[in-house]
Amino acid sequence: GLNLSALDVERQIAVQQERLQKQAVVDQVKRAYYAILQMQSSLESVEESIRLYKEMDRVTEQYVQQQTALKGQSLEVKTRLAQAEYDALALRNPLQTQKEQLNSLMGRDLRTEFSVSPVPEAAGIEKDLEVARKLALEQRPEVTQARLRVKQAEYDRRAKKSEYIPD
Repeated sequence: GLNLSALDVERQIAVQQERLQKQAVVDQVKRAYYAILQMQSSLESVEESIRLYKEMDRVTEQYVQQQTALKGQSLEVKTRLAQAEYDALALRNPLQTQKEQLNSLMGRDLRTEFSVSPVPEAAGIEKDLEVARKLALEQRPEVTQARLRVKQAEYDRRAKKSEYIPD
């Protein structure tokens, strides 16, 4: 009976290892998602700047033609526009790479196009800090695995001790 109990504990340890792997994948997916969200937000900001600089360029060109602005001011606006376009290009490439990584984690074709939506604000759930810590420790697969390994060692010890009992 002790060997059967030890096998059951071994099965429970395997279940906890699977849980740990699933949690690791979920963590990787969340990190990739939030990185994409951050990169996409930066790209939207840069694209808004590009629209602003294009309008400034158009207005500055009109002022240069009317001789109310200097050519240097027009060149400065064009420089800022070119820098913003470069920044947008520099953000698009890593964004595409991160999307491919997320597709890989999700088991999809790497070229699958998608867009991420902003995460809603977290609802303020107030809990007692000690209760939250205790709950988190109880749910950690590593802690459960450690408890099960102690239990398994106890079964192994009892099984070895039972071998000395005469038939």
